[in-house]
Amino acid sequence: LVQLSFSSETTFWHSTRQQHAVSNLRSSSVAQRQLQTNNANYGLSNNYDDDLHFHETTFLASHNAHANRDEADNFLEALGINQENSIYKQLKDDGVRSLSLDLNVINDNLTLVHGPLDYGGLTSQLETHLVPFLEEETDAIVTLDFQTIDGQSEQVLEGLKAMLSTLTVNNITLANMTFRYNDERWATHSDWPTLAEIRSSNQRVFIFTDKSEIVDYDYGIVFKPFVFQENDWQGIEECIERYAWGVKNLSVVGKESWTRLYFMNHFCCETGSESYPRVVGEDLIGGGDNGWGILYPRIEECMATNGGMKPNYISVDWVGESPDVLEIADYLKFGGALGTGQTCTDDAHCATSSCNLAFGLCQCQICSGDDEEICPGCLEQEVCISPGDDQLN
Repeated sequence: LVQLSFSSETTFWHSTRQQHAVSNLRSSSVAQRQLQTNNANYGLSNNYDDDLHFHETTFLASHNAHANRDEADNFLEALGINQENSIYKQLKDDGVRSLSLDLNVINDNLTLVHGPLDYGGLTSQLETHLVPFLEEETDAIVTLDFQTIDGQSEQVLEGLKAMLSTLTVNNITLANMTFRYNDERWATHSDWPTLAEIRSSNQRVFIFTDKSEIVDYDYGIVFKPFVFQENDWQGIEECIERYAWGVKNLSVVGKESWTRLYFMNHFCCETGSESYPRVVGEDLIGGGDNGWGILYPRIEECMATNGGMKPNYISVDWVGESPDVLEIADYLKFGGALGTGQTCTDDAHCATSSCNLAFGLCQCQICSGDDEEICPGCLEQEVCISPGDDQLN
């Protein structure tokens, strides 16, 4: 990898991101760790996203966020988990900004469940985990995405409104912190506001449900298919429609000009125990299911079939063990370099479509950089060359 530095006298220098570091490495596992560390150092912080409109950003979503090891009280509950850390840790430490939560009404209370397993009351869990996070991170924008059971819509709606009216963040009820499409401050917007505008309004909590009966715009509770298109959640081998595929605008009254969002499901299996070995482990091909080599090509596949809409939410299992997802989200927002350093045996295992077979690692793709071309795996003003002798590009 070579960076071109343009000045009165053109100079060339080898980037420490790959070529110098690899020259002293003695094994592919060391090379992989070094490359992944270097890639992370080039990531962009979410603090730079103020000027992005809501439909221009990408958030990490936690699939079954409540079904986590920290909340599992017994052996059976531990078998049903999809995440490692508590909701608070997912938000604080893992970069999650959207929580996918399954609800059931048990003894007249909204309860977080995964199938028959009980992971605690909704209000108490949000009070313990969401409220402290929102109090500490006063610019954080968080989405609550509820899946519910048929025949409980009225109870769920009343329960959500009661929860929003009860919980407070720095003495402000959650009901006053939800994003309200009918708020007069958004009346003249022809599309989504910027993240800075949303933060300034303090309408930092978005709420979506899976039933058209569970809607109340005064509380910011919205039917998800009015706002999103979504791919089917079953498997990652292809990318097919769940609903609203290719629909460009919202179905919210008065906001029909706003850009529809895309919620991308990306988990292989019905249970977390099945997905775990495909996400967490050493030398997984492409970095595993949540790695650059598998997730990014699938994003490209989804965009090829959904009308070219990039994901605004990427929902995965095992968020705490998936640093590549945050890098990919930053890449979708800000650009930069495609990830390298994942284990591969074929070009198809790499986001850059270039596998170094000698090392068994993904590398940048050789290109000249002419005509403003950006070489896959490089930053702007860098070109990718082969140093020879089985070294990484």
